[in-house]
Amino acid sequence: MGEANTLARLVIALGVIFLFVAALYPGSETGWNQFSESLGGQNFPTFTNPFDASNLFATLYPGGPSTPPIYTGTAIGTNNGCADNNDDYWKCMRDYNGTDSEESYLALTTPIDLIFGAYTNFFLTSDTGNGRFLQSITTDVWCQSSGTNEAIGLDEVGYIDEKNDGTDQNAFQNIQTSVQYCPLSPKWGKISIDSTVTTQPNTGSDRRFVLQLGTLENISGTELRISTVVVRMTFSDATSCAGGDFFTNLGCQLSAIWDAIVKFFALIANGTIFGGQVIAFVFSLIGGVLIGLFSSIAFFFAVPGAPSTVQAIISAIFVGILAWILYIILKTVRGTSTI
Repeated sequence: MGEANTLARLVIALGVIFLFVAALYPGSETGWNQFSESLGGQNFPTFTNPFDASNLFATLYPGGPSTPPIYTGTAIGTNNGCADNNDDYWKCMRDYNGTDSEESYLALTTPIDLIFGAYTNFFLTSDTGNGRFLQSITTDVWCQSSGTNEAIGLDEVGYIDEKNDGTDQNAFQNIQTSVQYCPLSPKWGKISIDSTVTTQPNTGSDRRFVLQLGTLENISGTELRISTVVVRMTFSDATSCAGGDFFTNLGCQLSAIWDAIVKFFALIANGTIFGGQVIAFVFSLIGGVLIGLFSSIAFFFAVPGAPSTVQAIISAIFVGILAWILYIILKTVRGTSTI
């Protein structure tokens, strides 16, 4: 125990000496500087798991009228091209900055020829994912309940996909998880509706999403005002096999099995590479420490400007210190037996 304490004191003393020498003789710490610079350019290795599916987060906005155009109410304002007609009503809800301070909006109500409901349909910007899995949908709506003492809930939030020309409409299953209510006038507010996706849309760059938004209630005599709509979708990079015939789906499933096999062997290869990188990283750290230590010790065997007698004394002292450290290390390695 006494020898171990002595060794610890020697190491601390050497550290203090190295510090003072580095301050008095700039350049004596060159080895440590090189180690620091090399370490600064290194990062701990990262392991890449080929089975980890990355996600794509898409933000979609109103992109045009549905086929046919639908809005049960009146378009208010002219901001962003908003107009009360079948060509431009959807622009009242489009704002790439989140909200236009309600300078334009749709004022939806239940018309006299309907028993219940007030809603609008429009298609969204962007495609339907190009083969990716649609995982979740969040619909952000800036809205207001007007002409009523009870807040109006958005309980009609549904999506379909269709071709870009408005044909071949497909109602994939998406279900909103809760009903959110628009604040009472004169207050406007942002609400967010999450939807789960249980069946996949038909995907492709030639297809688009259509949103039906509103309420199933009869709100005749009142207004559900919608100022801005922003849709956030999460896609997985896994390839979807939905939407094709039997042979197409079979080929897709076989491709998915082969992809899993390839990823398994990639996992083994990546693990081997990662292990090698970790070992190399550890050895580079050890090597850097040893280089810095030896370069600092070497400095004391050739102190700049030291008289030969003084240099001989310093060298003898450090030889003794190193011999003592080596003795303690060897004795520790061999145990209590005599060296």
